[in-house]
Amino acid sequence: MQHPEPFQYYASTANIHHLPPTSTAMIGSSDQANHQYDLSDFDAALSSGNLPSVSFLKAAAFEDGHPSNSDPLDEQHFIARTLNALEQSPDWSSTAVIIAYDDSDGWYDHVMSPITSPSANPADALNGAGKCGNVPAGSTAYPDRCGYGPRQPLLVISPYAKANYVDHSLTDQTSVLKFIEDNWQLGRVGDQSFDARAGSLGNLFDFNPEAKRAPKVFLDPESGQVVKSPPATGTPTPTPTPSSVSVTTAVGGTVEGATDPAPAAAVKTPSVTTSGTPAKLKLTCTTKRAAKSVSVSCAATGTDANSKGIAVRLRLVKGSSVVATTRTTLKRGKVKATLKSRKALKNRRYTLRIAVTRKGGVIGISKSV
Repeated sequence: MQHPEPFQYYASTANIHHLPPTSTAMIGSSDQANHQYDLSDFDAALSSGNLPSVSFLKAAAFEDGHPSNSDPLDEQHFIARTLNALEQSPDWSSTAVIIAYDDSDGWYDHVMSPITSPSANPADALNGAGKCGNVPAGSTAYPDRCGYGPRQPLLVISPYAKANYVDHSLTDQTSVLKFIEDNWQLGRVGDQSFDARAGSLGNLFDFNPEAKRAPKVFLDPESGQVVKSPPATGTPTPTPTPSSVSVTTAVGGTVEGATDPAPAAAVKTPSVTTSGTPAKLKLTCTTKRAAKSVSVSCAATGTDANSKGIAVRLRLVKGSSVVATTRTTLKRGKVKATLKSRKALKNRRYTLRIAVTRKGGVIGISKSV
């Protein structure tokens, strides 16, 4: 999904054909992937000790926290799973994870943010028609960059992070970029980029060699509770390139699109393999529509078919709206669930999305029903 993924807009990092890296060793170097990878490649790089110095992770659509296609529990799955894996890696001793969010467009904030970037454009309307603050006479600043907007969360997780600490310094999203630039002495972007005036994240860290390091904290992705030892799904394993299948699949990445339309009656989907040979998990599913529900029944085969604790999340989607959602687990090689809609399902095609969280990544299945 390109829209919230900025690196797809630049020729230096775009990978519009979603080409995989030529090898795990090439992750972070220039090859056909052009520094743009699937989340399973991050897992593979972490497992092999080949993480680049800086990685930007964007959750798959079903775990990104956006209300139209995800929810906080799905977001929790992604964050907890990623942090658990990092904390079990030798790289953790020199790692800092920054969790940031994109623009909310919400009105929940009770405090007006300072206007650090005034703008005068017909699209502006913060404090008057075509107005955001007061643009100085003769200003050559770029328009359409009214800000700041509503405040948003920013979290730092690291052995070097100050424990139980809240920083009240004024920062913005480009403060993350400034932190990277300063750490590797890269200089500023220039051309009025906000990193030149962004607040520092330095107050969130304690790099004193004699300081006590923050302890590791493992989370249960399902409950969000702190656990003594990481769940089994927290340790990633290298993921081979997926074999070709007849439905849209991805391991640890975003699933977009669907297979050929299916009638409203019971439908059998093609078998779907997570990845690799031999297959570790293979699902064959049937769906049946009713007036306000869709029943799903899947049979699992492969070496992971009888594994315990494999979470399954199902969604019924129309366009960008989630009509119904439920979660279950793989039990005795089977998945059974019913998605119930509050309103009657119309005589049109919906998309069923199934996400299976297993050791080594996430498989996503998308099917028209």
